[in-house]
Amino acid sequence: GGADWWVCLRESTNMISGGTTGLSSWGAAAALAEWACANPQEVDGRAVVELGCGPGLVGLAIARGCSPSSVTLTDGADMVIELAEVNVSQNLARWKGSPPVTVERLDWMAPHIVKGDLIVAADVVYDPGLIGPLVDTLVLELGRPLEPGEHSPSAVVACTERNAETWQLFRDTVTAKQLNVELLDLPVPHLFPRDPEAIIHILKLTMA
Repeated sequence: GGADWWVCLRESTNMISGGTTGLSSWGAAAALAEWACANPQEVDGRAVVELGCGPGLVGLAIARGCSPSSVTLTDGADMVIELAEVNVSQNLARWKGSPPVTVERLDWMAPHIVKGDLIVAADVVYDPGLIGPLVDTLVLELGRPLEPGEHSPSAVVACTERNAETWQLFRDTVTAKQLNVELLDLPVPHLFPRDPEAIIHILKLTMA
């Protein structure tokens, strides 16, 4: 890699802990962090909002490896919010010149707009029951009212395909909401190791 920076995370070693999957980083988070650092032109100067942030790998990697105007990590689980806050605090204390990084609660079942230019999310497509609320939240964020001179927001979502039916349900739900979908190239893992056997997709979504 040759990178002269790092991100330090506290997380659970269990895939599911405390009734949530959000206490550990999953493979698509590594892929999305890698994508962001390999494509700074898509990130720099933007207000970044991460949905389902987990321990905060993607948002913190963007804050450290790119030049966003701000980063907001969001999740719906209190335990995850607390962990993300610890990780943000520990990393910002060691970094110099970081953009503002905050943590906010966002419940997809009753979402509110967290204003951002770039919405990112990784490993959020695993529970069929959450796909509808997730896509509704994405539509709310992408379709928010714009101020004069403001660019339309976009979203980049990285998914590990564990179940073909769940993955197809996500694609069908996105299509039904009339979002534009672009399949992005999966980056070579230079900075963030990941399972080479995993099937990971990265999609860019915009309002039609």
